[in-house]
Amino acid sequence: MAQYDLIATGNFTDTASTFSLTGIPGGYTDCIIVISNFRADGNSAISASFNNNVNNNTYYTSYIAGNFASGSSSIANTQRNDTDFFYMTLSNGQGSSSSSTFRIQVGQYASTSARKTFVAQGQTQNANGQGFSTYSFGGTWMGTDALTSFQLKSGASMNSAIIKVYGIINS
Repeated sequence: MAQYDLIATGNFTDTASTFSLTGIPGGYTDCIIVISNFRADGNSAISASFNNNVNNNTYYTSYIAGNFASGSSSIANTQRNDTDFFYMTLSNGQGSSSSSTFRIQVGQYASTSARKTFVAQGQTQNANGQGFSTYSFGGTWMGTDALTSFQLKSGASMNSAIIKVYGIINS
C-alpha cells in the first residue's frame, strides 16, 4: 500500500503571471501535485513547468481535451517539444471559478539519473457555471535533475491557487 505525505504547499493570493512553488524535498519515490482554487482573469491559457525550465525539447506530451459546453473534443498524439508540459486554453471566463482543479503525478521525481514520466488531469469551469472543459496529459520530462520546484504560468493575471505536493512511498 502506498503512503502519501504532504511535503510542500503554497497558497498564492497575489495577482501574478507565474506562481512558483520551490523547495520540494526528495525522499519519496513519486509525487502528486494538486492545484485547487485556481482563478485567472479573462481569456488566457495556463501552462506548467518543472524546475523553472526554459529549454525547448524538454517535454514529450500527448493529450486529450474536451469542452463539454460545446460538445467538442480533440486528441493529440504529437510530441510537445516545449518549455512547458501542461497547457490548457481558458476562455469564456474559465478559470475564474474556484472549482478549477488539476492533478499531476510524477514518477521518480527525486531521482538524479532517471527521466520523469507524468500524467496530468485538469478541469476548468466557466464563470457562470454553465460549461466546463477537461484535459488529460501523459508524457516524459527528458531532464534527469531531481524535481525541486513547480511553476504554474498564465498569459493573463492569476488571482489565486493552492498548490500542494504529496510525496508517495510505494511499499
